[in-house]
Amino acid sequence: MRILMLNYEYPPLGGGGSNACKYILKEFAKKNLEVDLVTSSSVNTFETEKMGSTISIYKLPVNKKDIHYWTQREIITYSLKAHSFIKNITKFRGSCS
Repeated sequence: MRILMLNYEYPPLGGGGSNACKYILKEFAKKNLEVDLVTSSSVNTFETEKMGSTISIYKLPVNKKDIHYWTQREIITYSLKAHSFIKNITKFRGSCS
């Protein structure tokens, strides 16, 4: 089984959902579950990161101005980019199965 997670605030910048996401990912990693997390980049470049051998984190550039505050434009930008990115990785993953 492969899990897709979305969280525009990861890595955690405080508490809330992004902090919960961090600990859920840690538990998934312990159980060797395959997870793709699509999040935003704080440095406005596309980045990838691994957590263990089964967790892939994809950070999409959204032209963030203030890492502690989200504008509607930034959330919409993340949503559109995440949608496009997810379509591409699911198409790729489907062709690899």
